[in-house]
Amino acid sequence: MNCMQNLLAPRWNTDKGGWSEMNGDTRAMIAYIAGNLICDGRPTRIYDRSREIFLVPGFDLVMPRISLHTSQLACNVKRPAKGTSFCLIDRTDHHICLHISGRQFEGFDHGSRSHFSGRVLEGYVSLFDYRVSDYFSYQI
Repeated sequence: MNCMQNLLAPRWNTDKGGWSEMNGDTRAMIAYIAGNLICDGRPTRIYDRSREIFLVPGFDLVMPRISLHTSQLACNVKRPAKGTSFCLIDRTDHHICLHISGRQFEGFDHGSRSHFSGRVLEGYVSLFDYRVSDYFSYQI
């Protein structure tokens, strides 16, 4: 399995009898893209505060193709009419739905079956992963 498939592919955890959680790189990639889209900036790296490491998109983080979708298009995730929706798609056509409204974002990782939400404020991104019931912080 190549790096891209490993990052976003569905991960069935046979030890726990269910889907595995999003990994740290997937959360950091989502935070980077959401922060980039909301701040309309071009940060060259992101700092993952929970792992205390800097990550460079395209080098440390595998970056997916980003597609803009209207609220009428569906990938089995209900999207609010207000805001902008995106799909982050890898080479295997696995995707993460991302919806942005103002400084807030939410979405669904189809690979881990994880819902997430977050907020971007002054160069900081906060992401809540509902599957693990925890917050993750980043600086862009």
